[in-house]
Amino acid sequence: MSENTLKTGRVTIPTNLDVVPQTIEILKRWGADAIRDCDGTEFPEELTKVGAKIYSTYYTTRKDNAWAKANPDEVQ
Repeated sequence: MSENTLKTGRVTIPTNLDVVPQTIEILKRWGADAIRDCDGTEFPEELTKVGAKIYSTYYTTRKDNAWAKANPDEVQ
């Protein structure tokens, strides 16, 4: 395989508000296709524009208690 060939996909990078530049660097270096917030609170606005899929971790004790009460079969 050529060194210039870039493949992407099947890697999800965790991120947080205080590591946006590092997340972008790892996303490019690894060819990741997705990003997820690592603590289930706020997702960095800058990362919504990088073209990666965005996943969310949810912690019912931190953020969306109404959803947890409405979906008890989904709560860990």
